[in-house]
Amino acid sequence: MARRSALYAGASAIIARSLPAIAADETKAYTDKQTGATFQVPADWTVSENELQTGQKLVAAVDPSDENLNAFLAFTPIQADYPSLGSFGTIDYVAGTILPECNKALCELDKDGVEGKMLEQAVVKGNYLFDYTIATAEQPTRHLRTVFAIQAEDGRGKTLVTLTAQCLQSRHSQVQSTLKSVCDSFAFAK
Repeated sequence: MARRSALYAGASAIIARSLPAIAADETKAYTDKQTGATFQVPADWTVSENELQTGQKLVAAVDPSDENLNAFLAFTPIQADYPSLGSFGTIDYVAGTILPECNKALCELDKDGVEGKMLEQAVVKGNYLFDYTIATAEQPTRHLRTVFAIQAEDGRGKTLVTLTAQCLQSRHSQVQSTLKSVCDSFAFAK
């Protein structure tokens, strides 16, 4: 048994070294001046701010060597009577809104051409965290990790902020620590 444990520990160390973890000195931070939302991405990623036709702001961060490895921060104004994430429903309810639905049921790839699978959901630092895949018939499967948060002003909800980091599922085992690090870095600057 000790021999198996030693082999497992050695293999785990090799795998951990091969994953592209983000060290603090290898990152750059983005902080939104209006909401104070902040997150970190690898230092070589390109970060850009865009205003959508709806008036919403979207911040995109992209790995220059793989445009499918990226993160985006979206800001959605909400009414003041939505003071917390619970105003949108339970974490299970919100998880159901992320995955594609067809005829009021989850879609199936072979029948509907699209399918989503929730792999993890948790409440972390008061925010909702989701880890999931989305597959479509014409595109490669994507692996996404999303944080939902509300930026509050004077105790009233002001903006729903979502940070999503994603990659192609075929690369997930190589970059999963990067996706996790990006989402784990999300906070509101004080």
